[in-house]
Amino acid sequence: MFGVDRVVRTIERVEALGFDSAWVMDHALLDTGASRVTGHDPMVLLAVGAARTRRIGLGTLVACTAFRPPGQLAREAAALADASAGRFVLGLGAGWHRPELDAFGYPFDHLVGRFEERATTLRRLLAGESVTMEGRDFRLRNAEVLATAPPPPIWIAGRGPRMLRLTARLADGWNLAWGGPDPGWLAGPLQDLRRELAAAGRERSTFTISAGMSWVPDRETAPLTSARSRAGSSRGAARPPGGPAAGKWSGGEHREGLPHGDYLTALTASSMVPAGTLTDTLSPGRLPTSALPTGDSTEMRPLEGSASTAPTRW
Repeated sequence: MFGVDRVVRTIERVEALGFDSAWVMDHALLDTGASRVTGHDPMVLLAVGAARTRRIGLGTLVACTAFRPPGQLAREAAALADASAGRFVLGLGAGWHRPELDAFGYPFDHLVGRFEERATTLRRLLAGESVTMEGRDFRLRNAEVLATAPPPPIWIAGRGPRMLRLTARLADGWNLAWGGPDPGWLAGPLQDLRRELAAAGRERSTFTISAGMSWVPDRETAPLTSARSRAGSSRGAARPPGGPAAGKWSGGEHREGLPHGDYLTALTASSMVPAGTLTDTLSPGRLPTSALPTGDSTEMRPLEGSASTAPTRW
């Protein structure tokens, strides 16, 4: 559990190192039974990050639609799109950690149905529509959101049939994590997603696919290298700060003709950053953020406080 300044200073640091993007989670708390971990609001973290950076992309991976009414989340996302000068990506999820939802009184039933209502409404509001909508637990009447910048891209995280169908219909990108160093776990959901994209008449060149995988540098580099090769990667990326770090490999414009590239994200346990700053949903205990270096071969040197001084080259 770390303060706003600690997280944002890490984002500044990875921007200086040449990374392409930084991401934060939206877990209010993670209850492992043995411990309970809390975190700051991601929209606030990214607002401060947007004010203190100039180039690096910023995103939520992912924001839980159960935590905020769609009108409020739309206002926050529209403001972040403006404050970041178009660098913000709004990643969305339905929620999954019941102790977290129970603790704050959010409903756990009909998660996908509630997500569909909220994500559909959110997309319409961000597109500048006047929305009248009666949801299970929200109501809008001729609601509008101020838009002073183009709306942010929306990514959706999920793997079930209904979530993939919604992703193909509503989203600009997709994320699935964290299935281990062998990317074979991605094959089935990816095939299902491609089928849904085709059924929805979506052009693949307008859609970003991302996936997270766990690995430990030096011990498990070979599986990651293999995964990178299978993805047709031309760029590498890492996810500081601290504890588990995460990395992304980008397929670039020559992967299946996708001009925007697909991303293969790796959760790491690297010591090249200070322990305890970042996590994914399955490694509770730290506030997450991630980043991508832009070069074909990027050297990452340790941040202050790291246990290791040897550079790691991906």
